[in-house]
Amino acid sequence: MGGSVAAARSKLLGLGQERSAAGWFGDAALEAVADAGLTLADIDGIATYPGGINQPPGFASGIGVAELQDALRLELDWYAGGIESPGQ
Repeated sequence: MGGSVAAARSKLLGLGQERSAAGWFGDAALEAVADAGLTLADIDGIATYPGGINQPPGFASGIGVAELQDALRLELDWYAGGIESPGQ
């Protein structure tokens, strides 16, 4: 599917609405994609940490892979999300 950064940004920035976590993280992702000179169609995978949970203590709750993928309408070949384990 892919798409332009501008089209995805307009979807994330709902006028007159409070920004959601997906809005903040999605906007940061869009800025990073644009800064790298890429389009959303160039993105084949994403990783999130710590994901959509309130752990570990001291980290703000973020968004998970599925939420970011949906917000940006990405077609992914791979993804990784969540807390690292001691073996990593």
